[in-house]
Amino acid sequence: MNTDMDILNDILRGMAIPQRREWLVKMLMAKHGITFEAIAKRHRLNKWYINGSLIGKFPMGSRVVKAIESQFGIDLGPFMTKEEKKRMGRI
Repeated sequence: MNTDMDILNDILRGMAIPQRREWLVKMLMAKHGITFEAIAKRHRLNKWYINGSLIGKFPMGSRVVKAIESQFGIDLGPFMTKEEKKRMGRI
């Protein structure tokens, strides 16, 4: 078991912050059986905007952060860049 965790830690350390964020959210989506489309409908957002924000293609907006955090009961703070934290008022 420890070997698996060490390998996972090494993989995650090698990823950029948006990649880690994408990995986390997609793992949670798979666990809960939820799609971007379902999240978008529930929170009145565009599924492409949610996905683009998570992977770093679009600026991370407060509505996306609120939608993801409330959907999965998590804090995305550790998965944001310094600029994103500053824009969200989390620094």
